[in-house]
Amino acid sequence: MLLTDIRDRVAVATEGCWDDEMALGKLALNYEGGHNLLDGRHMTDVARKQLLDRAGVPTRHQGNDFFDKLRPETQAHVVQDCILGKPLAEKSILARWHENTLRAVVSNYYTCVPHLLVLEALLQAQGPLFEVRGFWPAQFTAEAKTMHLRLTTPTMHLLDGQSDKAYTMIHISNSEVGRGALIVDVGIFRVICTNGLVARIGGAMLLRARHIYREPSELIGLFNEAVNEAETVATEFTWKLAEAREQQVPIEHALAGLPSNRMRGLVRESLEGDSLFDLYNAVTSVAQQYTPEAQFQWERWGRQLLDRDWSEHRHDVNECPVCGRELQ
Repeated sequence: MLLTDIRDRVAVATEGCWDDEMALGKLALNYEGGHNLLDGRHMTDVARKQLLDRAGVPTRHQGNDFFDKLRPETQAHVVQDCILGKPLAEKSILARWHENTLRAVVSNYYTCVPHLLVLEALLQAQGPLFEVRGFWPAQFTAEAKTMHLRLTTPTMHLLDGQSDKAYTMIHISNSEVGRGALIVDVGIFRVICTNGLVARIGGAMLLRARHIYREPSELIGLFNEAVNEAETVATEFTWKLAEAREQQVPIEHALAGLPSNRMRGLVRESLEGDSLFDLYNAVTSVAQQYTPEAQFQWERWGRQLLDRDWSEHRHDVNECPVCGRELQ
């Protein structure tokens, strides 16, 4: 898949998107409960949660989500009671629509960085050099919470000095519905492994652009700077991975930092040795079974293991290998 193919797919998916600035009270009057609005219109999970949050609707009690158990007409009454007749009703919000579906309820000051603008800027920056390694969600729609894109540059790194090849990876995430800023991370993509040892490098965020107006030329410049920095960061990271091949770690102690037996079992099944590199590779392999958001948690955990000082005089079997807390 080419970057131009993704640009074209996103262009088709986002046709029919429009914004409407309105009073929060007007939107509340259109709410019919559940995910329904008047006139046969609907709202996404994101938009519904944003509406409830802005209305100050209590949805949980003592850890239990009771609001969804109410009948739709009761839900509508609760929302309207929280808003109508109060100053909140006149508060201006921005309703983001895709045809007849409300996809977001955000501040009227919210200025989106459109997915298409991001993709066009990437193409004009160093687009012809990129190879697409991943795009989520696979069935992309305008209602998607976040767009995720993973690209590699032509820069190759040898992790073992011979045949274990890896490429500098750029991870881009962006949201049009208020679920996150435009973010560019760096990582590496290992070719020899089926999971690619796809790994974001923790603490190496290259770009975090808040949703304010951006000229296309500004984004192109930001992307060029991010890619150039990524090459340096990825090179340093591959040196660290090469050193990890020679470092033995107490596997079971390391796995104790995972929150569940299931997660520990998945990593054990993916292990091919007892070096720090094997452990890190197993973690990133398991991560590929999850959504991008969950992958980030796994990759962050893996990087914490990689950064830990495993020298014998620092090792404490009663200490969590990830956060340092005392294990029970």
